[in-house]
Amino acid sequence: MSDQPFVDHLQRLSQSNRGALAELRRSLTFAPGTAPRVFPYVEPFIAADEHPDSARRQSHYLVAGLFALHPKHSEMTLAKAMGVLYRKQEQSPSIEGRFIALLESDGETLAEPLRHCVTLLRSHELAIDYQRLLWDLTDWLNPTRPEALDKLRRRWASDFYRTAATADSND
Repeated sequence: MSDQPFVDHLQRLSQSNRGALAELRRSLTFAPGTAPRVFPYVEPFIAADEHPDSARRQSHYLVAGLFALHPKHSEMTLAKAMGVLYRKQEQSPSIEGRFIALLESDGETLAEPLRHCVTLLRSHELAIDYQRLLWDLTDWLNPTRPEALDKLRRRWASDFYRTAATADSND
């Protein structure tokens, strides 16, 4: 099932409904899927038989809030965008530290380091691929698939460091 309609919906909201974006941003202060004011913007894109605490449902709410925080979509993954930023900031230890904090987080602590990373990317005008982020977070938040999370962390680390090194060799 493609999640592109959900990302398209978020993009339309960013152009036409600033109030919705404010509610979605505010939802980042709650556990994903528990802020009733954002239900109308997310629930239509969740399968009717989806469990209320499923990783898929939680990832939709988390991505909606992050998109509202930085409503610029591109083809670049979050890890690659952080790698670009790391290089642009002359391999700043604080950028790398935030990224490593993200990699070290579990499902319960993921939202805060993600929000920090997206805020950093917004301040440097680096957009990310929210559809890919949605897929990745569905794996990250699924406690029954620890091997998927390990693989995902390795891929994100590879994307981050290879992107920084690639940018380095292009100077």
